[in-house]
Order: sequence, then structure tokens, then C-alpha cells
Amino acid sequence: MERARLLLQLADGVLPKDLAQESDTPITTVYRLLNKALELGVVAALDDLQRSGRPADIKPHKIRYYLERRDPDFDEKMAQALVMVQQAEWTLAQGTPDLPPQPGKHPCVGRDYEYVRHGTLSVLAGIDLVTGTVIGTVEDRRRSQEFVAFLQSVPNRFEFVFTPKHASRQPVRIS
Repeated sequence: MERARLLLQLADGVLPKDLAQESDTPITTVYRLLNKALELGVVAALDDLQRSGRPADIKPHKIRYYLERRDPDFDEKMAQALVMVQQAEWTLAQGTPDLPPQPGKHPCVGRDYEYVRHGTLSVLAGIDLVTGTVIGTVEDRRRSQEFVAFLQSVPNRFEFVFTPKHASRQPVRIS
């Protein structure tokens, strides 16, 4: 900001020595700025030049991350996706080893301490919104060919529901 102000005053015809006195800036700094603007251009004079020495040290542990929601329909898409996921969870809830939370009894999901997890499976499921029927398959792997095979088992009956960025699941609406 200061460099831009000095360059504007120099362009208006203020002499470097007068500018140095008015702005309480060393005369050498004013001449260095003027020479840089004449040699490299005004835009380059506004920035620092590359200096010798060690490059800036990157400190990833000092980086703060944030999430900027750029999708104006984020809330609507997320609500739609969450409703579909919740319906699938309700439908698949029978036979689960977990106990759901109950107000007044236990505030979190209860799991038997002897429960042993023996790997994972990929559950591909869709809900027929007209009949309420769950259409699904359980696969040992999670690859595109299993997903394509699932979609081919319900031809012309699905509609993609695109979830917003950073959502954890990509549901497909079966109609």
C-alpha cells in the first residue's frame, strides 16, 4: 500500500527528495522504488523481488484448514442425501449387532464387547420410492464393476442424486 502511494506521488511529479521528507522514508528507498518501476514496470515495483538465501520454510503443522461452501444448493442436496441414507439405515437396521441409543437408558450406540469384526463388505442399496422396496446387493469388493452391475440389475429405474462436496456418501435414487 505504501509503495503504491509513493509511486502515485512520483507519477504526479513530486520530487524524490521531497517525497522522502514528506513520507519519512529514506531517500535511498524512494530511489530504489523509482528505479525498480522504471526498469521492471509499476506492477513489479509493488512486489518484493526474489532474494537469495534459504527459501521460505513450509510448516504444514501451522496450516489452518477451512471449508468454503461454493455450492448454493448444498443444504438442499445434503438434506436429500441424508434422508435417503437414514431410510436405508432404518431398513437395514434389523439384525445389526449394535443397540441403538435410547433416551434415558443409554445415550450412544451400544455394542457387545465380544463383537469381532471380520473384514468389510460393500453394501449397494437403493429404495424403490413407489413401493418402499429395498433393492440391494452385498459385495466383497468396492469397485466400479460391482457398482455398474448393481445399476444394470435395475435398468431405467434410477436417478443420480449428487451430494455436495465433502459429503461422505454418494447415494443413487431408485425410482
